Amino acid sequence: MRNKYWMGGLALFATLGLSAPALAADPFSGPGWAAAAAPAPAGGGPQGSVASPFALADTPGDAYGSGDITAIKVEHRSSTVRLTLRTKLGSNPATSASWRGGYTWIVWAIDVNNGGGPDFLAGIFNDGNGGVIAEVVRNNAAFTHRCDATFVHNQPTQFQMEFDRACISSHPAIRTYATMQYDRYPANPSAPVSVDYSPNRTWTPNVRRAA
Repeated sequence: MRNKYWMGGLALFATLGLSAPALAADPFSGPGWAAAAAPAPAGGGPQGSVASPFALADTPGDAYGSGDITAIKVEHRSSTVRLTLRTKLGSNPATSASWRGGYTWIVWAIDVNNGGGPDFLAGIFNDGNGGVIAEVVRNNAAFTHRCDATFVHNQPTQFQMEFDRACISSHPAIRTYATMQYDRYPANPSAPVSVDYSPNRTWTPNVRRAA
């Protein structure tokens, strides 16, 4: 269980995770679970469903290049869930100073009952020592650990995680949105932290489990 990292993200943003200063002197933060879950999209009501996989091209140029989401893909497989995110420019979660500082991360918010806010959060982050952690937690006050995920980063601009469906209670359909925060420190310590969402302030359709 890694809640010491999750709780570090609680104070990252003052409002909805839209902006935050890059604070070089701050201790290691870890993924901003609360910040990523906070902007529960306005269109939070029930939505229609689509077959798996679901892919979406994201509007480019609305965030800093290495944190600028260009596409997402949701694969709701028979036994696993695979989530893939692409960015305009590449970065390495294991070795990049931006990731190692704890203020760069990817979090997927997952809704399993087609209504309300996220039920689960799936995140990719650096543990501060060069290790990459991919984990699924319940969206509660303690961000309770549900399972570890398999992380694949075989292209500089692609970030993929996969986990067992049972980790999110094996619901027949899920909807999601991704949040990526990218901190340009130490290359540009005065630059604001970049935050991008996909879809932009709405959910994906409900992606049905494949047969």
